[in-house]
Amino acid sequence: MAAASQTIKQQIWEGCLPLQINLSKSECRVFDKADPYFISFPRLSYLPFLLPRLLDFFKPYLIGSDPVYPYQGWFSFEGLPLKWHYPVGLLYDLYASTEPAPEQGDDKDIRYPCRETLPWKLTLHFQDWPDQELVGLDEQGRVMHDFFMNSVKEADFVRNGTGKSIMTLSREDSNKLWTSIQERSEKPSIKVVQSQFPPIISTALAGAEKQIQTIGTALHSVVPSLFPDVKDTSMATPILHGAAVPMSAPLEEMARCAAYADGWLNIVVWMHG
Repeated sequence: MAAASQTIKQQIWEGCLPLQINLSKSECRVFDKADPYFISFPRLSYLPFLLPRLLDFFKPYLIGSDPVYPYQGWFSFEGLPLKWHYPVGLLYDLYASTEPAPEQGDDKDIRYPCRETLPWKLTLHFQDWPDQELVGLDEQGRVMHDFFMNSVKEADFVRNGTGKSIMTLSREDSNKLWTSIQERSEKPSIKVVQSQFPPIISTALAGAEKQIQTIGTALHSVVPSLFPDVKDTSMATPILHGAAVPMSAPLEEMARCAAYADGWLNIVVWMHG
């Protein structure tokens, strides 16, 4: 089991998403628009990390003579501003995942998202920051850093009932965690975030024997209208890191081996139909 969990962690950490990034037509000096920028980008990473290289790439095509800085950049998908503090893999699962393919093999409770929407086509802007939807970035990157670390602390509090384990991190470990997200250095992030879990606890229902909380039992409890049974995926499918999740998967074990880099287990519910 430990070996399987480690394999899952490694595969999630190495997961990438092909992106096609186009400069907004309203900001491009070329009539037939600039060439797009293609990249295979880590699912666990964040779009603002791309801004310096994207500005270098698109700078010759930008309209106007005023100075432009990386932190002024923002992304949209089909006109919708994308929240920069969400991992890019989560953003894709939220906004671009298409209808899951028909059930296959023996895994009757699993549906698989298809890949017709890849590469994911995003639009890059350097003007008209959407203040109502997005918090502004800063030149030093402190806003982004603080958002991430606060998210890590919140996840720790949800898991343990206290954020003490993250709050007491040394400056060195805190810096390693942030650096690992930017450079995809696996060990610091996994060690610092994934190790902050308490022992596995079984949840007991009143008058019932203790039972392990699964993805199915959690979804049935939270959204019974979409998941009328702990194994029923006829109306909706849970998706995590671009893959459909078995309803029988233990929730705590999934949190241990499949959380995002900030410690959150972000499950997207894809509605059929």
